[in-house]
Amino acid sequence: MHGCTPSQAGLEDKAEAVLVGGRNAALRQNLLAEYKAAGIRAVDASDHASLGGVQPDNIVNRTLLGMGAQLEMTTALRTAMFTVNTRAGRRTSTTEEFWNFTGATRAALRRLEAGQVMP
Repeated sequence: MHGCTPSQAGLEDKAEAVLVGGRNAALRQNLLAEYKAAGIRAVDASDHASLGGVQPDNIVNRTLLGMGAQLEMTTALRTAMFTVNTRAGRRTSTTEEFWNFTGATRAALRRLEAGQVMP
């Protein structure tokens, strides 16, 4: 999980979005589908040169399977997840956006573990 600016992601200013990359196509598809269902803007980043996370030596892909998923969250999305966006403040100031994001992420992982891939 990383952070990026909307301009780094090729998005409009103040865009609240998550870029989903990594070499695990099934997990990437599940994440994209679950974020969309939760009303979170998600972009497939597998073709993005610097944010795609598809290089084999990227830490996210150094798993037993040799692949994983990388999440790049824009500044605006990260800010929307907390009422106090500081290291100390984040612990006790999560918003509904935070819980929607974590719930969607967990649902995507459960689908993957169950062998289900979202269309």
